[in-house]
Amino acid sequence: MQITVHTDDVDPMHQAVADVLGEFPDRLGDDGFDISLRRGTDSGLRITARDRGADVEYGTIPQGLRGLGAAMGELLVAGSVSERSEQTPFETITVMFDVSRNAVLTVDAVIGLIRRVALMGATSVMLYTEDIYEIPGEPYFGHARGRYAASELTAIDDAAARVGIELIPCIQTLGHLANVLQWPVYGPVRDNAQVLLVDEPKSYELVRAMLEAASAPVRSRRIHVGMDETYGIGSGAHRSRYGSEEPIELVNRHLRRVTELCDELGLQPMIWSDMYLKFASVRHDMHDLAVAFPAKDIAPIPSNVTLVHWDYLSLDEDHYVRQLERHQAAGHEPVFAAGVSCWSRLWSQNTSSIAALTPGVRAARRVGLAEVMVTTWGNDSSQADLYSTLPAIQHFCDEAYAGAENAGFSATNFRGSCDGTLRTWLLADDLDRALSDSDAGPDHPELFGNPGAWLLWSDPLLDLMPLPAEPLAPRFRQLADDLTAAAGSGTAADQIVSAVIDAARVLEHKVELHQRLRPAYRAGDMETVRDLLDRVIPAVADGVRSLRRSAHARWVAHNKVFGWEVLDLRYGGLLARLDTLHDTLIVWLADPTRRIEQLDVDQLPMFRPGAGGQIMRHDMVASPSPVN
Repeated sequence: MQITVHTDDVDPMHQAVADVLGEFPDRLGDDGFDISLRRGTDSGLRITARDRGADVEYGTIPQGLRGLGAAMGELLVAGSVSERSEQTPFETITVMFDVSRNAVLTVDAVIGLIRRVALMGATSVMLYTEDIYEIPGEPYFGHARGRYAASELTAIDDAAARVGIELIPCIQTLGHLANVLQWPVYGPVRDNAQVLLVDEPKSYELVRAMLEAASAPVRSRRIHVGMDETYGIGSGAHRSRYGSEEPIELVNRHLRRVTELCDELGLQPMIWSDMYLKFASVRHDMHDLAVAFPAKDIAPIPSNVTLVHWDYLSLDEDHYVRQLERHQAAGHEPVFAAGVSCWSRLWSQNTSSIAALTPGVRAARRVGLAEVMVTTWGNDSSQADLYSTLPAIQHFCDEAYAGAENAGFSATNFRGSCDGTLRTWLLADDLDRALSDSDAGPDHPELFGNPGAWLLWSDPLLDLMPLPAEPLAPRFRQLADDLTAAAGSGTAADQIVSAVIDAARVLEHKVELHQRLRPAYRAGDMETVRDLLDRVIPAVADGVRSLRRSAHARWVAHNKVFGWEVLDLRYGGLLARLDTLHDTLIVWLADPTRRIEQLDVDQLPMFRPGAGGQIMRHDMVASPSPVN
């Protein structure tokens, strides 16, 4: 099905449309549907149906591109469009992509994501770069990690500007700097392994260099300077040098210095607000709604600093309202940041994310915020392709524009912006569906843990994680079959779910190994152990090798080569452990009186029943001993 798009040749929208349609060249043609875009006299978006096409009237380029994506999606799916008008109360709708957890998107991949979120109606994009940008004179900063050259950031910024997107730097200037502070050259500015040394003059020389290097390649004068999760601040070198001091005092003093540097460089800073919430709580709990921001802690925050409140897991709209109102009561109009749950996963958990971000965005609308954003954190080595976050990002943008009344358009909007079949991408979420009813959270069954990942990485011989008695292999076999059928009848973009198909094929055999091995060994069932040795272990090993190859191919399609070595070590380690298991079982079968000490150890519950949203990292299931 082909589409012709008409714009005013001298309008910036002409270039924007040309750029976004460059992602979908097969859509272009003169013998199909016709879409005309025209700038209106007021803000907002209006789509009007006509025979074999649509007229889109818009106020801004992001609104116009959203209208184009929506119209294309309906025409591709249904052959006609529904008339609708949309307004958003938000001045900025930002999407943040994490490129600091080993997977550094290539320039082309970033531009592809920017063009897709532009078709959703986003106004700005952040690249979260802890050390993933080049600083002149600092060769160890981002060394061998795939850092962006200034020219690469400028190329991304140019592409973003052409589609009406503001590229906002997003860095760290206090905590989350372990990848920088690991190098001995940064010893003089290290408080602890993660946190910069407050009050040290060399720290502020480095921070100034960070701010200059991150901001110079782009047009935006806004910058996110981080400062979240600064755990242990003041407890290392700072305490040894200056004595004990309240952490909040250090945070505020450092913020003042960073803000002064921003002022000198003409930058408008924003920070995460979680540490202020945690310091206010005797439980150090940012969700402790019983306490307000202490005035003495909040007063030192400079007036030109914007607070960003991140909150990712609640399903309660009133919870978000109360959190945002705490900021407002303290005299700060925050940005609300939702999250797409892609951390510690093989595939982004869009179902859980949509369940949590929907009430969050609605709360931001209720309290009158001007800005919202959505994050995509890649903790635990960015195992999930960032493109797999797009369904939840689409829903976030749909909620930011239309709200609940137009939620039914998400599937066609997603087809228009990403050429994907929404139900297929959401079906892939079942990789992380709770393994049993007792594992599901009774109050929040929509919040999935990450069994798809921890079952893969769980050590096959130590076998730490107790599993339900019900055989799990059929569920993974069925998921792989269902996704294969769906992708086979879908679009080219739907082939991304092959990542889940490949993982499910491995897990079909690996869960059988976990569920049958320990009981068979303890019962002295040599026949079952022989079957596992001859049939199941080779199937798991073959599947892991195949999964590693396909995962690597997907990695290099979107990411720089750096960082993959971490996952190579995981796959290689798993294969080595399967070899050890193989050899151990051969010895036991030859002499069943010998003990397999690992299987003599009883399994213990790793999380409480009903903790459906529990996340288990690789290091938590590979061994109880440190793996680094």
